[in-house]
Amino acid sequence: MAIVTVWTFDAPGHPTERPGFRKAATQAAIDRFGFVRRGDSLNVDERLLDIDGLTREEYLTFRVWVPHPQAFAGYSVDGQRLQVMAGEYDARLTIHEFNAIVGAVRCVQLVDGDSRGGDLWIKIEEYDELANFPDVENPQRLDVRDSRVTAPEEL
Repeated sequence: MAIVTVWTFDAPGHPTERPGFRKAATQAAIDRFGFVRRGDSLNVDERLLDIDGLTREEYLTFRVWVPHPQAFAGYSVDGQRLQVMAGEYDARLTIHEFNAIVGAVRCVQLVDGDSRGGDLWIKIEEYDELANFPDVENPQRLDVRDSRVTAPEEL
């Protein structure tokens, strides 16, 4: 797949207003939507862009530390609600559909967070401190330690 240069941007009401999570877009998308381009650019695989030329939410993978068990509960691929065990995880801001009637909801996906194997999805709406993920106000419950560009093969 092709590597594409994307630029971070400012747009009213868009996640780029938070310092920890900068969405990016191609120059054509920035022009089309009337965004204000920032000076920082990034080269990403085109599979990390949506149809509009914006980076998908999952384009960044964060390294997080959950210091205590029982701090969060998430949902497994089979829909079971499970407690997140203490430990370090890769995490992505994403959307996940648990119920077709309700539709997709915003989640923090913990890669290999299910102790039985697989990922866990924590619904952001269930935890106030995740509303601005990766900017988490209480590192005693969740500490975001690092971030990197996600490899498309990981998705």
